[in-house]
Amino acid sequence: MLISPIITHQQDKTVIACADINTSFSLASKQNVQSLAVRQLLNWLQCRLNLTGRLIETAFPYHFFNQNNQQFFVCFSHSQNKVAVIISPKICAIDIETRVIKQSIAKHFFHADELMFLHKMPIKNQEFFHLVLWQFKENLVKLYGQTLIFWLRQNHSQILPYIKYGNNKQSIKLNFNVCQDHCQKDSCQQFFCHQDYQYSAIFST
Repeated sequence: MLISPIITHQQDKTVIACADINTSFSLASKQNVQSLAVRQLLNWLQCRLNLTGRLIETAFPYHFFNQNNQQFFVCFSHSQNKVAVIISPKICAIDIETRVIKQSIAKHFFHADELMFLHKMPIKNQEFFHLVLWQFKENLVKLYGQTLIFWLRQNHSQILPYIKYGNNKQSIKLNFNVCQDHCQKDSCQQFFCHQDYQYSAIFST
């Protein structure tokens, strides 16, 4: 089912892997196939890292304990024929997105301050920023709960100046000033974007 799984990022004990999946399935079975594929990708990644342990997914956040009884957190994401997984000793999140976040969607969901910042950019740059900002908010759902609508309505314009257009692999340190009250003051979180593989993630360092 998995096609060309690859480790795309490794930093300390935080590791991200991505893969394509076979698209020869019906729409009715699509979600089941994606769900199975992300778990296959996790198994592949655990084997590559020699990290044994059964995934505990009865409640969020998903996690497992390795052979040395060390806890690792797990987050999955899938979009169309692409899947991604992140594992880390601390709570983490990942979002992979293959669709385009159109201007009409951004206008409907994003905060007015975010739209004001985006409006000042060249039109050719806006599609990139729409996607990265959407992924940032999707990651916050996985980290802190609440609904996607809740996070879409929040103002995260503070992070936009740190995102560089055309830099498809970039890491942004999230601190109290950037993320307001949604991050702990003493946290050392990173927002990591790898648009060559169409995902963004948040993890602690």
